[in-house]
Amino acid sequence: MLRDGATFAVLCVATSALFGLTLFLFRTFQSHREGLGEQWSARGRAALHDGKAADAVDDFRTALSFEPNDRNDQLMMAQALAASGRTDEAVNYFLGLWEARPGDGLLNVQLARLLRRKGDRAGAVNYYRAAIFGSWEGDGVQRRRETRLELADYLASQGDQANARREILIAAGNAPEREDLELAFGDKLRAVGDTADALTYYQKAIQDDPVRETALERAGRAAYSLGKYSDAASLLQRAVTKAKKKNDANKLAELTTLVANSQRLVALNPSRELPAVERTEHLEAARAIAQRRMQGCVAQISGAAAGQRQARGAALPPDMLTLKARWASVARNDGRAALERDAALEDTVMALVFDTERETAHVCGQPQGDDALLLMLARTPAPQ
Repeated sequence: MLRDGATFAVLCVATSALFGLTLFLFRTFQSHREGLGEQWSARGRAALHDGKAADAVDDFRTALSFEPNDRNDQLMMAQALAASGRTDEAVNYFLGLWEARPGDGLLNVQLARLLRRKGDRAGAVNYYRAAIFGSWEGDGVQRRRETRLELADYLASQGDQANARREILIAAGNAPEREDLELAFGDKLRAVGDTADALTYYQKAIQDDPVRETALERAGRAAYSLGKYSDAASLLQRAVTKAKKKNDANKLAELTTLVANSQRLVALNPSRELPAVERTEHLEAARAIAQRRMQGCVAQISGAAAGQRQARGAALPPDMLTLKARWASVARNDGRAALERDAALEDTVMALVFDTERETAHVCGQPQGDDALLLMLARTPAPQ
């Protein structure tokens, strides 16, 4: 019994020692594999950072041979495939990851970008929307907003300005009131042709920081584009004051010109919303400018015709002949007194002024000075 007991004890000790040695060797081997995986992963990240996407693919593939379940390396591998131009492989790799986590925002946005590259608009939009409503690690609110704006940029690039505008407005409606965001929303709205809403967000940015030159300038330019010249003059004048402090000569000259043009446009604009006396004054000034432009254009055409030994009247295009007749008809009416008495005559004169600037620009070239400003009024829709 003593001998058997001693034998059993020796076997137990030997077994324990072998188990401990085996466990030690296994853990050492596992640690070594993990270390190798981390080394290759680090190499892959460095290669990807340096723009060596093909090398990064090989590095991440090696890293995954040591740590096949490392999700970060799997994601990096998919991104490396995409960066190396292996789009189909990247899509398949991301789809393999997506099947396990279809609600993952990052996976959905990566698939959206890849399908954009493949020209699959419907698929890209679907994955963008899945990303917007998916789950995100970290600041999900910000990531969803960024993804929605990326979708808006994509839609705009596809010529779908209406849906791009819709996405921007949704993102803006869910965003906190911050000057940098309001400026960004204004820029994006203006880029898709929605200058009116862009002005709204620029004005919000001004409320946050009334002396910020960037917000003042962009709001002023937007108001100028919308034909709100009085607002434009005020906003741009404040931007000029800030530009003077920065001693930016080029910016100062540009803004000063815009301010002067805005103020002159206010003085020339024969808006129906003006008081009657003031509108008449504007119409009288605009009529004199347009009439001189008409006479100058006729003389220019007639002079060219004379040089070619053609008859004076025959040289004028039909539309110019019609304009001459309209001017002759208006000239037979009384001046300012008639305008003050007759609202229909005011509208007739305003239409004649604008038509003259449009037609003479077509026939005699782009105008300068006040004529250029009247042409701008003619081409700018009345502000709402």
